[in-house]
Amino acid sequence: MITQPHCKPQWMVCESLQSISDPVHLVGSSTGPPAATKLRTHKGMSPPCISRRLPETIMPYQTQLLSNHEQKRAAFLNFQSENATGCTGYVTKPGVPVYLLDNSSFPLEPCSDEWVTFLVLPETLVADIEKWSSTTRRLVAQLQTHRLLLIGSLVWT
Repeated sequence: MITQPHCKPQWMVCESLQSISDPVHLVGSSTGPPAATKLRTHKGMSPPCISRRLPETIMPYQTQLLSNHEQKRAAFLNFQSENATGCTGYVTKPGVPVYLLDNSSFPLEPCSDEWVTFLVLPETLVADIEKWSSTTRRLVAQLQTHRLLLIGSLVWT
């Protein structure tokens, strides 16, 4: 429940779990098909730890080192379709392999702009830039530029 600070509705009961004799257990169950997902890109962000490397059965190590982002993305999507358990995304940069992420790989941290992290999220949480109007794209670009200028002025002041 979300409410105003220090507001307690009359119907709400607050007790510790120790005082409840028969605690309620929440069990997630989905009877429908899994939600559609997309990869959201985070440039200049990396996880504090990784899960493992993309298996060589999906893409050989040497090929990973030479592949561009689109090729690595295709390999990851292939891996995800075969082994969807627990993988929340991947991180990579030119010249390095694909490192897989899991639930322990968060929060993401700022790093060099070469690193790019891709997170698997529900489609509704991933902006489709192609569908944005040209005005919206221009506004976002201006905001990013001003943010960088602001950061630059704070650093140099």
